[in-house]
Amino acid sequence: MSRSNLQQAANEFRHWVLTLDDEDVFLGSESDLIDRFNVSRPTFRQVARLLEQEQLISIRRGPGGGFFSRRPSFDGIAHMMSIYLVAQRARLSDMLQVGRPLLVEAARLAANNSSELARRAPSIFLQSQQLELESRTSFTRHAIGFNNTLVGISDNPMLGIFMEIIQAFAGHFDSLRGFTPDRARRYLTAQRRLALAIREGDAEIAAVMAGRMSDELASWVKEDTSENQTFADLVGSRRRGPSENT
Repeated sequence: MSRSNLQQAANEFRHWVLTLDDEDVFLGSESDLIDRFNVSRPTFRQVARLLEQEQLISIRRGPGGGFFSRRPSFDGIAHMMSIYLVAQRARLSDMLQVGRPLLVEAARLAANNSSELARRAPSIFLQSQQLELESRTSFTRHAIGFNNTLVGISDNPMLGIFMEIIQAFAGHFDSLRGFTPDRARRYLTAQRRLALAIREGDAEIAAVMAGRMSDELASWVKEDTSENQTFADLVGSRRRGPSENT
């Protein structure tokens, strides 16, 4: 079978799976699907491997096995994209430049959510947290959790995946070395005001507070010379050691 025919079979299979409402739907046996797409066994297996890599199907062997629908996970996609960005020599400054407008737009959309219950979610999240201000690890988990809550009520899955990619990319760097408890308090003050603005449906104030939070984080990173370094630069400097990197 030609490459174009293989791609056609893959597109048909992909579009079928994407139209299904549920995950883990039984799609059929190998023989069933070969008949459905009218392809040879070797061609079908190439198509199946491709869709398995795309996290659109899972294959189970043995009794009760077959082909089942699957939904790609944000974690898997974000991880692969973060690796791609590292390979492309992306910098922390690039991440900060892209991340700010995304957070601001997520805040604006969250404040415009018509559900009062949904708009209360950021406030409920903050009330449920027991943050250790002396711990950078605790603060990082808190900030990510809040942002995920924010994106979740923005009702925009595109924002969600881009924020996941940014978070995964930041994980390759020691990006909050400028953390101090006093700086964390300033960030949390803006965060509480953002949660209040969202709860009250004030999109303008929500956008301002989200921008303030992003700028606060950026100021911590900008104090570190790593802002304009790539991951490869940082790894190289660590290998050279402080005496060679002056």
